[in-house]
Amino acid sequence: MSFVSPSFLNTLQVYLTSNEIEDADLLTQIEHAQKNYQWRMPKSEFIGLLEQIQARYDKPALGFRIGRCLSPEHYGMVGYLATSCSSLGQALQRYQQHLSLVDSSLDTRYSDVGNQRLIRWWHNEANSQGIWGEFGLMVFINFYQALIGKDIAPSYVELTAPCHGDPKIYEMLCGCPVKFGCDAIGIALPKSLYALKISSSDPFLRQLYDRQALALHQDFVAHDPFLQMTQFAIRHALPEQRCSAAQIAKQLGYSLRTFYRHLDARGLRYRALIADTRYALAKSYLHDPSLSLAEIALMLGYADQSAFSRAFVAWSAQTPSAYRLQARL
Repeated sequence: MSFVSPSFLNTLQVYLTSNEIEDADLLTQIEHAQKNYQWRMPKSEFIGLLEQIQARYDKPALGFRIGRCLSPEHYGMVGYLATSCSSLGQALQRYQQHLSLVDSSLDTRYSDVGNQRLIRWWHNEANSQGIWGEFGLMVFINFYQALIGKDIAPSYVELTAPCHGDPKIYEMLCGCPVKFGCDAIGIALPKSLYALKISSSDPFLRQLYDRQALALHQDFVAHDPFLQMTQFAIRHALPEQRCSAAQIAKQLGYSLRTFYRHLDARGLRYRALIADTRYALAKSYLHDPSLSLAEIALMLGYADQSAFSRAFVAWSAQTPSAYRLQARL
């Protein structure tokens, strides 16, 4: 089972209210979910609410229309943390760091092409072809635009589903070309956007929200012996490069199928779990000036420093050296 931030429920309320949709049944369901879930809710339930809105009040690009109603706070703790950052680059680095608080199964991949940075997620996932895919893309667009206070459009975006209606409606709503029928949800942004400042920046609040976000992660793991054992096994297996899912499952005494079933029940993927573990360790090691980048790469199970550097850029949108320098400021 996968989970998302229940703060997204606020986006649904704003859409219904702003469009004067007086649907007592839908509003009651949303309010009920808000009372039941504090910091995460089953993704299937949230998608179910989106699909009910679509079934009753369908329009072309409906997911885009609903997503436009998001404010950064609707991202929950990650949204509050982002508004306190100094630049969009720093905010998206925090976003990447705490992805599991937004969507527990989210697996983003970064690639640079010239002066563009392409961010892609939900690769070949069936539910990304529906209204959830449109919604997820548009809330990210609205998120970064709200942070910088400017409606700077992406260079282009990608959707996995075929076009539903006039493609010009999609382009009008997101302000850029839209590619349909892709293998993942994607967005291309000029790298120059990452340097844009956030007017609500507050270093004190950023430190506070950083600690609170970390506490949410730790609370989740602390109350789950399976995750505790899995992370412990991964940490100790990394230097020996013996951290495949099969190797960790065997070390914990599970069949691979049972191991994956335990992860799925928690809305987790092994690829994302090992990446989160490596990223957390990497940041910790980078704060130690006595460790070279080559040594850190080996401690994290990478064959060489360049492989570690590429992975760190994918996680944080900055090089290990840049992170280390920023941490000293």
